[in-house]
Parts: sequence; C-alpha cells; structure tokens
Amino acid sequence: MPLKILLVPSPPFEEIGGVSTHVRMLAGGLQELGHDVHVIAWLPPRPYRAPFVTLPGLALGTFSGYLSWRWVLAARHLYYLVEGLSATGFSPDVINVQNVMHISMAVRLKRLTGCQVVVTVHGFLADEAEEAGACARGDALWTRLRNLETRGFRHADQIIAVSSSTAAYVDEFAHAPLSVINNGIDTQMFSPSRAGSDLRGQAESDLRLLFAGALEPHKGVLDAVEVLVRLREAGISAEMAVAGDGSEREPGRQVAEQGNVADHISWLGAVNKSDMPAFYRTGDVLLMPSKPRGSGGGEEPFPYTALEAMACGIPVIAYHTGGLPEQIKDGHTGVLVPAGDSRALAAAALLFTDEALKRRMGLNARRHAEERFSALDMATRFADVYKKAAMEAKGGR
Repeated sequence: MPLKILLVPSPPFEEIGGVSTHVRMLAGGLQELGHDVHVIAWLPPRPYRAPFVTLPGLALGTFSGYLSWRWVLAARHLYYLVEGLSATGFSPDVINVQNVMHISMAVRLKRLTGCQVVVTVHGFLADEAEEAGACARGDALWTRLRNLETRGFRHADQIIAVSSSTAAYVDEFAHAPLSVINNGIDTQMFSPSRAGSDLRGQAESDLRLLFAGALEPHKGVLDAVEVLVRLREAGISAEMAVAGDGSEREPGRQVAEQGNVADHISWLGAVNKSDMPAFYRTGDVLLMPSKPRGSGGGEEPFPYTALEAMACGIPVIAYHTGGLPEQIKDGHTGVLVPAGDSRALAAAALLFTDEALKRRMGLNARRHAEERFSALDMATRFADVYKKAAMEAKGGR
C-alpha cells in the first residue's frame, strides 16, 4: 500500500553535501517503489524568508544570538508545517526529519494528523557545532544542543542511523526502535564512463589524486596535501584536484607552497553536484583523511563522497574512522589506514602507481557500490521502517 511520506528539510541537491544527496536518492527510490513522496526545502521561499525569518533574526541577533537562532528555527518550522500539511492534504502517513532539531515540528504535525515521526541520524549535532567553532564542549550552547538531542530522540517513533557508529551514539539516549540503514547512491548518475577514462588517459602525471568535500579541519585536506608532498619527494609524478571550499583552503595552499607542490594542485572551489561524476572520472584514487569532530570525537558518519567515487570506479584511501570501514573493503575497493597517520596514507597512495592494481580495485569499487549501496535498496529498507511505524500507529488506535 503506497504511503504519503514527507522528507524534511532538504538542502539544495546542487550543493555538495551528504544530507541533500541522501534525500534526493531516497526520494527517487521511494517514488520508484510507488510511494507518494514530498520533499520540503531547507530554505523557505524568499517572499516568506525575508520578512519572517531573516530580518527578525537579524534584529534579535543584536540582543542575543540564542534568541535569534530560536526565532529562525521557529519561523522555519512554521513553514515546514504549513508546507507539509498542504502537500499531503492534511493526511501524511510519515514525516521523516533529517535532523533532531526539527523533532518538535514533526511532533506538532503528528498531533494534528496522527502521522508517525521518523528521524534519520546523519551526524552529531553538538560535536559538529563545537568543531565549527560555534561553541565549546560544556558551555551553554553545547549543553543546549546536547539536551536537544537527548530529549528530541525520545519523541521519535522510529530512528534510522546511516551507520553503526551513529547508531552507537544515539543508542545512549534513544528509546524508539533503532535501525541501521546505510546511504545509497544513484549508480546510473555516478558511473564510470569512457569519456572519463579518455580524459584521464591524456594526463601527464603517473597518479592523479582527488579530494572532495568541505575544506574544514575534520575533512583532513591538509593531510591530503601532505600526501602529495611525500609522493613528489619520492620521485612520483603525482598531481591532485580539490573540489570544495572552506576555512582550510588558504592553509592548504600554504602547505602546498612550503612543500613545492603548488603547481601540481588544482583548487576547483565548490563544484555543482551534477558536475561531480565528471570530476571523479578524471582521477585515479580518492583521498578521505577524515578525522573526529570536536573533543567528543564525533566521526564521519557515512560520507557520500566515498560512495560516489566508488560508483564511478575510483578506489578510496581513507582513515579508519567513523562509517568509512562500513563502506570500504580494505584491500579490495580501497585502503584503510590508521586515523591521523599521513605517512601511511602516502604509502597507500604509492600502491596505486601499479596500473593493474588501480584497474582491479576500480572495478571492485564499482561492483561493490552497485551490489551494496544502491539507492533503490536503501529506499526499500526505509519503506519497511515507515510501514512498520504506520502499522503500529493503526494498531494503537
């Protein structure tokens, strides 16, 4: 039986980001399964945003950053609520929120319509805010965010974690049934192509490294630059392309200058999601030196970057942290090395100067992505959770 499903909120798919990709992949899979899916955008439309979100938020910000944040959140929640009711004709079966901070809005919708509340855990709210510099562990804002997490998950009817590491984090204070469903990828959009192979074949270097993601400390771009420095010092003709932007861009350039590899790195800035398949196809291997976030050790949950690269036939070298060991089969689709060990990262990259190894692992990576991480498989498992929640709701009435 088809369900009416609300997925809320979703950042723009055009931006590089795991949540936006997840929602896009999930919505497509659910629609393919015959469900009625409505995606509510993270940002309200401009006519609503300016008078009800942005301007009041700025005004309150002159008195209190916390009051400003609360107003903006409440104004967005009102938009999500009205949009959700309108899109489903006041009769959604399930609302699936992508962040625990939106649970209060989902609970209000449940009271109005009787729908079930499902929350997907993509990360670690308080630790991510700390890592971004918005707060310090134990201060007032960090405590508010942690309390929001601990209280919020208790209002969910079902909780879905994208990896075992996020499930372990939530399990400390969650009471609702908890499932682990890994992210899935569109293996038609993200796929190897002859055009990509031809482009790579024209490259002058022996090894083309790729890095993709926000250029923030937890993503480890400085470690990636160090890998290039070590390879060039070892006499390997290597180059690197970096897709993304952030606070570590200038420090990365400085490390490249100091290591005499500035001429061998292409800093591409933010890349539109639709252009990412072509980006992956021009490389030999993707570097993912992701690190824990904040002093609490929140880790990379289940990054789409690794899935996208593997679906394009690109092996991945990563630190053994967070959800990455659940994605990468060490020695088969890529290489896992101890977290923070940039020497081991460079040694692993050196292996991919072997053309036979590079080709074999690329084929393995593509096959692994198709068999293990398809968007349709992810959507099927999400739909099973939704159906279970809906059935339990009917049984309780």
